[in-house]
Amino acid sequence: MKALQSSPYPPDKYWQTYAWSGGQVFEGNVYQYENNVTIGGIPADRDLIKSEPGAWPEIGVRDVNEGILIFGPNDFIAATYLAASLGNEAAIFMRQADGTAPTAIQAVKHLYVVGGPASGVDHPNQTVLAGKTWFGTVAAVAKELGQ
Repeated sequence: MKALQSSPYPPDKYWQTYAWSGGQVFEGNVYQYENNVTIGGIPADRDLIKSEPGAWPEIGVRDVNEGILIFGPNDFIAATYLAASLGNEAAIFMRQADGTAPTAIQAVKHLYVVGGPASGVDHPNQTVLAGKTWFGTVAAVAKELGQ
């Protein structure tokens, strides 16, 4: 790693694995210190971020005012048209397997409920766009869009 750092064309990012380092830790960006662990049922490797990697931009926090709750995957297309009409500044949520809404819907100021029953949503500022069938839901979204 030190030879790379002092070369005529040094890399701008370093990733070191313990398997190749013989126990020596370079002051680079990412150091992998454990392989083949299971975290929440998912196999993974453990890494130590030693400095700002810079390989990705820092994510800022923004408030999202509009949310769209869909009943299931069939409502996603209608939700994308609605999101586009909102300038693509909307979070799209899907109900859980038991039909309940995720608690994250409370983070938005206004919620569109696309498809399915409005019961169990309990958002203080919601607009229900649902029909008795998928076609009725599409028609309700189209009406909201002025089409």
